[in-house]
Amino acid sequence: VYPKEFEAVKNGTTKNTIKNKELLDKLREIESGKWTKVYKDGYNSSGNKISIHYFQSQSGKVFNVKVKPGWSN
Repeated sequence: VYPKEFEAVKNGTTKNTIKNKELLDKLREIESGKWTKVYKDGYNSSGNKISIHYFQSQSGKVFNVKVKPGWSN
């Protein structure tokens, strides 16, 4: 899920309820049940602040991983 050598920061993860019904329906085609949007802050191998965004199912399945510069939390 994470870029190579990603180092997460303490208290740097938030999990949010997905309110967009159209998106949630699409995710439930992959796997039924509860999905959350996860924001995980940390550092890349160069020491730069990055945030990893992805959708995660109740069973732990991950979808649509994106790496963004800076922190989101």
